[in-house]
Amino acid sequence: MNVISVREHVLILIDFDTYSIDLIKKGVNLAKQMNSKYSVLLIANKGNKLELDLDFYYVLSECKKAFNTYEVEDLFVRFFQTDNDFVHELTKICMILDISQIVLAKDVMSRWEEIIHGSKSNFLLRTVPSVDLHFVTVEKTELENTEYDTAVHGYLFKTSHKEYALTFSEGNKKNSIEGIFFKQIATDLNTGIFVSLDDQDLTHYEVVDNKAYKSCYQLKDYLSS
Repeated sequence: MNVISVREHVLILIDFDTYSIDLIKKGVNLAKQMNSKYSVLLIANKGNKLELDLDFYYVLSECKKAFNTYEVEDLFVRFFQTDNDFVHELTKICMILDISQIVLAKDVMSRWEEIIHGSKSNFLLRTVPSVDLHFVTVEKTELENTEYDTAVHGYLFKTSHKEYALTFSEGNKKNSIEGIFFKQIATDLNTGIFVSLDDQDLTHYEVVDNKAYKSCYQLKDYLSS
């Protein structure tokens, strides 16, 4: 009789509020030890995506780097306001990808808080009882120590089909894209990222020496997955 080998599929569950780059590394290492496929799900408790700031784009950028570096199968971003929203998105992704294992950061909370409010661990055990959970100890990444300076209000003016020029002068606002620029630390010229303020999709631009290009990955691409 032929034995059918079922390959495991690990989902690395990243919470924006307790983000840690160590979780991605440990999740990938665990998946490789199991000879398993692995995907990443970034969740954020945000009611309105227009409220998202640089920190979220920093976390998304780190996840994107991991996606490329570790050849992650899929990268998803999901927002939720209630536990029901979270359960719906998680169970849907687990079903679509046939997830068998979830790797997430170990809860950092007192025993008293767990008794009163319940822990994420217990909540997930009830939510996806058919999936094995792996809790790893990680240190939260301090987002304020990122590679970017404080945000500066700025504008983009289109100079060609795919290129924009970054300026901090209002000029003709009708023909410009208004937003916030985050300069990369230790660069002489204006190099960093620019996020538009007047676009509901929060368009993300890469800036190199005052020249801006629309990023190859946008938040809406992950929301529509």
